[in-house]
Amino acid sequence: MNDDVLNFFEAIGVLYNRNLLNKELAESSFSYWAVGYWEAARVYIGDERRIEHDESIYGDFEAFAKATQKRKPLLSDAELKDFLAAEKALEIE
Repeated sequence: MNDDVLNFFEAIGVLYNRNLLNKELAESSFSYWAVGYWEAARVYIGDERRIEHDESIYGDFEAFAKATQKRKPLLSDAELKDFLAAEKALEIE
């Protein structure tokens, strides 16, 4: 898991959750990726929280992803695999 990506969404979450970013703009611009990466990183983040004994790790990212996910169905396993494959293909280009 790339912590740079998670840190980016944590920063978006901080701004979103503190009303420092236009919510409609944030949702339309970032929700697809936030939800996809949250689903992909959930287990990793849970492990990090347990190791560090800190349930707040990536908490703003989680809150942002869950807030925007309310408007969309959960990703199926196949959709999550497709999402990750598309993101990996971007690295190759």
